[in-house]
Amino acid sequence: MPLHLRPFREGDTPALIALFRETIHSVNRRDYSPAQLAAWAPAEIDEAAWAARQTEHHTLLAEIDGATVGFAELTAEGHLHMLFVHKDHQGEGIASALLAAMEERASITGQSGITTDASLTAQPFFQRHGFRRLAEQEVGRNGQTLRNCRMAKTLSIEEQEASV
Repeated sequence: MPLHLRPFREGDTPALIALFRETIHSVNRRDYSPAQLAAWAPAEIDEAAWAARQTEHHTLLAEIDGATVGFAELTAEGHLHMLFVHKDHQGEGIASALLAAMEERASITGQSGITTDASLTAQPFFQRHGFRRLAEQEVGRNGQTLRNCRMAKTLSIEEQEASV
């Protein structure tokens, strides 16, 4: 089935919150404790705040047959705020497609690179895609401390020139 990427639309937020929560509680459980997962993706998430952030950021959804299978958010400053793929669609190239689209967006908007705060689970993916580790971090979330890593990728000269 073909993968379709599209911009965020009003009304998408509930599906993205569900995908976010389900992915974290299944895919990330090998690297984080149940208490950390519950703090990171709690049962109650402020839908209005998510919708506002997704509207402010460049947010893309990945769909297969009309079903949302992933999403990514990029800030105007070139920070990849989120990149999540549904637990049942891991390893299908969806994250790579979303990342490529975000890299293209960053180039078009004049960014020389992209940063992200990658979970322990996601770090190998980002390393395979040319990101380098900048710093280990400990982030407080709902009374728990979660480890992640600040990572960055410099966009190639060809990508930057293509955006001019």
